[in-house]
Amino acid sequence: MIIGLLILGLVFGACIGSFCNVLIIRMHEGASIGGRSQCVHCQSTLLPHHLIPILSWVVLRARCAFCREPIHWQYPVVETLGALIGVCAVWSSIGDTVIDWKRLVFTLLFLFSLLVIGAFDARWQLVPVEFTLASAVVVGIAHLLTLGWTQAPGIILGTALTAGGLWLIVRVSRGRLMGEGDPIVGVLVGTGLGWPLSPVALGFAFMLGGMVAAMLLAAGRVRRDTAVPFVPFFAIGAFVAYFWGSQIIALFSNAFPS
Repeated sequence: MIIGLLILGLVFGACIGSFCNVLIIRMHEGASIGGRSQCVHCQSTLLPHHLIPILSWVVLRARCAFCREPIHWQYPVVETLGALIGVCAVWSSIGDTVIDWKRLVFTLLFLFSLLVIGAFDARWQLVPVEFTLASAVVVGIAHLLTLGWTQAPGIILGTALTAGGLWLIVRVSRGRLMGEGDPIVGVLVGTGLGWPLSPVALGFAFMLGGMVAAMLLAAGRVRRDTAVPFVPFFAIGAFVAYFWGSQIIALFSNAFPS
């Protein structure tokens, strides 16, 4: 039964990832999310078998079925990450005998919001502010409904520290080290993780981002003044903190006892 649920989560996650791709593109274009999917190059209406997550990209060899222009990397990557989120969300929601549906819905809302924002920033180095703030409100309410109102102080503290810390970096560096949209993403991460998990996400994001930037710099792919989007690393940090943050905190507590 568990294997079947995980497969269902994988397929469902990939499908939601496909919808996220539509949302990302149409938010950037300022278009409605309604209507048939089209090729961004030739505007041909895509057929149902062109829209199968991941598989269609492989079968079409990463090119449009009509004009043969390349399909952007965003599509298979977001769909694959969506499948991963679906599996992890189902796995973390399975109890002894039943699924915790409230936790499952909250997990999907939080992580898919981060997926959309992370992919948006990775592609255009922009944060969709309205979407991020709306997601933070929805995720915050879902967090309280899932874990109870006793979580409110932790959500407030986690949000204040995460968003406030990023805002301080933006102000002190005058935007040279971080974009003004990053603290807004900190609000979403804070409402989704609360205290003490949101600082874990932030610390992991800085560590991972620093490592990747150093490798790109050493390889000559970027210069010291090249802007590297932070939100993708922040989204990965939030993903890690959500599922394994408690273990990371326990590991550090044991390594550095007070």
